[in-house]
Amino acid sequence: MTITDIYNIIGDISLSKVEVNSYHTTNPYTALNQNDVKYSAICFEINGCSDTDTYRTYNATIYYANRLTETADNLHLIENTAVNTISDIIRNMSETEGILNVSDNIQYTFFQQKFIDYLAGAYCTLQITVPINNCNTMLR
Repeated sequence: MTITDIYNIIGDISLSKVEVNSYHTTNPYTALNQNDVKYSAICFEINGCSDTDTYRTYNATIYYANRLTETADNLHLIENTAVNTISDIIRNMSETEGILNVSDNIQYTFFQQKFIDYLAGAYCTLQITVPINNCNTMLR
């Protein structure tokens, strides 16, 4: 499974969720600062990988972001939706053929930050393990 395959799998899973309106394969500082970004958004970024003789483990970060209201009265709803959506994406990823393991000890970090809009959400780091067979190590 190539790195492109992983980006595509995460994109397909993310966009199948009713809570997600856009998917980005760049860091959130680039993706969420675009004028045409659609909320809520998933950003997925592979940060590197390590190999054994038969497996490759990708280190990745997945972000969920949505627009905060001016009074931030939707903060807890966004945080709850972020955790549920990311958890669901990770669960679906673990059930995908060719992916041997997705880390299951996930810790979420919440954020509120000004991008083009004032956003809130959550992110987590995870490891995705696949067999080494025709893997492409070039990061996008």
